[in-house]
This record gives sequence, C-alpha cells and structure tokens, in this order.
Amino acid sequence: MKRTNYEFSLTILGVDESTPNIDDLLYESACCDGLICYYGKAIYIDFHRKADNYLEAITSAIKDIEAAHIDARVSCVDAGDYVGLADIAELSDVTRSSIKQLIDGIRGSCGFPDPVQRLQGKHPLWRWSGISMVIN
Repeated sequence: MKRTNYEFSLTILGVDESTPNIDDLLYESACCDGLICYYGKAIYIDFHRKADNYLEAITSAIKDIEAAHIDARVSCVDAGDYVGLADIAELSDVTRSSIKQLIDGIRGSCGFPDPVQRLQGKHPLWRWSGISMVIN
C-alpha cells in the first residue's frame, strides 16, 4: 500500500510556550514532521505525516506527542483540508453568495463536489483539494 502524506493540526493542552525544551522533546519523540504553532495561549502542531491512512496518521502523532513526556494531551484534531462555505469564499476571493450559487448548481457547470462532512447536522464541509480544482 502506498503511504500518503496527510495534513492536520492537533491542539494540545497542559503545556505553554514556557514549557522547558518543548521543541526538542517533541522533535526527539518523532514529531519532526510537525510545526509547533502558537495562537494566543493555544498551542497546536501542524503535521504533514506519511501514513497508510488518515486514522493511522493522527493516532501515531498523538502517541508521539504523549511519548514526549511533557504532560501534553491532545484536545482537538483539525483536518486542514476541510473547509466551510465562508472558508471557500475567502480562499477563492469571491462572495459567499457566488459560492452558494455554485453549490446549488445555479452557476457554473454543476460540477461542485458534494460535502464530505457536516457539523451538528448543518454547516457542511468540503475537501479544499476538490473545491480548488472546480473554482480555479
């Protein structure tokens, strides 16, 4: 089976930017394919991880974070490829209304992909990789 590169972010709790040697400990714990990022007091790691499947990529990254012995725990997984209506409009530099018309088949060639995930039964999410091909 061909290993694929998966992109995702893991938000971690229990550490902050003053945690001693956080960069080195995560790197030594096989998180060398992740970039530690700070947003206010939140810390997340952007991963580009090769694995046989998406679940394996995320699971192995969580295990590697826990193996770093920095008392960090993962609180959230963000699949960076998923986008909502507002994200699509912003990334495409068009209005939300124009994107909605593409989704509904009112404009364009009716080739807009179906959503791949929904949050709480509404707010559909699409894979940006599929959307960018249709819009650009």
